[in-house]
Amino acid sequence: MAPKKPSSDGKCYFSYADVHNAVESCVPAVEEFNPDLIIAIGGGGFIPARMLRTYINKPILAISLELYDDSTNTMRKEVMKNQWFSSTSGLGSKVQGGRVLVVDEVDDSRTTLQYAVSTLLQTNSPSSIAVLVVHNKLKLKKGTLPEDVVYISGEDVEDYWLAYPWDCGKYGNTIEEHEERAKGCGGDVESKPMKFGEVARAMVFLFILVGLANFKIVEGMVNVKVPTRRVAVVGSGVGGLVAAGILSRDPGVHVDVLERRDGVGGRCGTYLRTLESHNVTFRTEVGPSLLLLPAVYEETFELCGIQDAKDIGVEIKECGGATYGIFREEEETLYVGGDSEPPEAMNEYIEVSNLMLEAGETSRRI
Repeated sequence: MAPKKPSSDGKCYFSYADVHNAVESCVPAVEEFNPDLIIAIGGGGFIPARMLRTYINKPILAISLELYDDSTNTMRKEVMKNQWFSSTSGLGSKVQGGRVLVVDEVDDSRTTLQYAVSTLLQTNSPSSIAVLVVHNKLKLKKGTLPEDVVYISGEDVEDYWLAYPWDCGKYGNTIEEHEERAKGCGGDVESKPMKFGEVARAMVFLFILVGLANFKIVEGMVNVKVPTRRVAVVGSGVGGLVAAGILSRDPGVHVDVLERRDGVGGRCGTYLRTLESHNVTFRTEVGPSLLLLPAVYEETFELCGIQDAKDIGVEIKECGGATYGIFREEEETLYVGGDSEPPEAMNEYIEVSNLMLEAGETSRRI
């Protein structure tokens, strides 16, 4: 099936048949996961979950989460939990220790899915979780999912505004008008008999794709959706590392960082110089001074999906009384920030620098 394109109003319309076909394509992966029950996220996950139930005959629990404000068509700052299930009675009591399949219509920012999965893990303790979405938008995600969560999507789509048939009235259309718009967005291709040579070329192409595909093995399962693309980031400086961190949040992307040196950080690092004649080693932390701003670190961690720097063993501390020395040829040294007088560490810097000059040592410019 050829990918759909948005209509003149900027929305990409999907028919009930489009949704049904996408859900049906997920059935083999769902059967492999073998869930005990389905948890449908309302409202977009209700109908796909019911379509899926026809094939796997598993009971459905309903929860209601809201990230988008329909009245303003804007994203909320936090997910709103409107409805959850009781874990002490009925079907809800089977979640604990069970195999759970969470169903939603679209994986956009992944914020809602992250909230649903993390809440399930914290309050209901299922043994295994899989996530099924009808459509996965090919974009950077704000939310993340644990690595042991099985991810299944019916179709990967571009980052368009997706319009589903159950929302036709929201956009001022009848269901018939919506279906016509869905046809106008394409996605259908005419079926033609293939000649033997075309079949052979298609089979060779298929084998090449299979050989190049990256498969993620999760609890003995093969999830062919993760990853589907490979990206190389050249250089492990600040920009390269941040870019790789952001890209790696997308489970559909495998990231390789290429670096010619034996360490990462680019211009950020430590410069050690030993003056053997005086048995002194001088250490200088080098790199962009903007990295001394905590807000820069915090924003970067958030972009990479890290909520707290301590989770990765990093503790940000304030450098009280820090002083910078600006050395200018044939002029008085200018000290900026912190104490009005150069601290002991700065005096040591000057002393070691003078020793190096006296010994005829040369130092690279930092």
